[in-house]
Amino acid sequence: MINKGKKAHPIKCIVSGVEGIGKSTFASSLPNPVFLDMEDGTLNMEVDRFDKPTSAKGIYDAIEWFKNSEYQTIVVDTIDWCERVISDSMNKEYKKESIEDYGFGKGYVMLKERVSELLDTLNATGKHVVLLAHIHIKKFEEPDGAGSYDRYELKLSRQVAPLVKEWADLYLFANYKTRVIEKEGKNKAIGGQERVMYTSRTAAWDAKNRYGLKDVLPFEPKEILHLFSSSAKSTHVSTDLVLESTPQSIYEILNDKWIKAGKTYENKQSAFQWLGVDSIDFQWDELNETQVKRLLEKL
Repeated sequence: MINKGKKAHPIKCIVSGVEGIGKSTFASSLPNPVFLDMEDGTLNMEVDRFDKPTSAKGIYDAIEWFKNSEYQTIVVDTIDWCERVISDSMNKEYKKESIEDYGFGKGYVMLKERVSELLDTLNATGKHVVLLAHIHIKKFEEPDGAGSYDRYELKLSRQVAPLVKEWADLYLFANYKTRVIEKEGKNKAIGGQERVMYTSRTAAWDAKNRYGLKDVLPFEPKEILHLFSSSAKSTHVSTDLVLESTPQSIYEILNDKWIKAGKTYENKQSAFQWLGVDSIDFQWDELNETQVKRLLEKL
């Protein structure tokens, strides 16, 4: 059997980047997400999350629940902390103090197999999967002996990192944009306020995409949301429907579309700011009919 042309499928994405750049906040604006928060990094965010898993079984139980839920995206925050929990569970199973106790690197091979099983289980949900990842700087030696240099790498074990990178269709690396100028005979970095994401590999970091994205984009969810919704059917609400509705039904329509679009509470705050509405608790009934119509046209 031969299949031709593009075929819609769930997104498999990695978002890595320097500390504090906002990886979790970025992921919170993806379609209807639920967080598998492995390190309590979202406790100050208005997001839906599982209770923190403390074992491999807890991770798999969460994924099974997600599979049968109405959530569209699972965000693993982070995959390196997830690897740590899987490693700890494996050590308890085999009564080992650490992964080094298996001998001859066997423990790392077993860990790679278990992470591979995890990725397969995530794929089997049939929904979007986003892995957030910490990075660290490591020295890289060119295989041909041409030299060595520092580069950003996933903070995963040496065997697991390549597996995770190969798994992803979209691998984003986020950083602050800087440039170097020469001043008084010395190089000086300037900038560092603009957040960008890279979608292609360079000597300094790993990244990739299979969707024809530009090499550098603003680190904003809107730059990739079309990838997540490319197979979704339009749920456009006509202007006539809004104008003929009672005020209560207008707000119900807006709220329903807002939820289906996977918008978060932070998105709601931004929407009120965009409309110029000063609010404390951001309730839809604070908006007038014109403002509701403007929001509906954006969804």
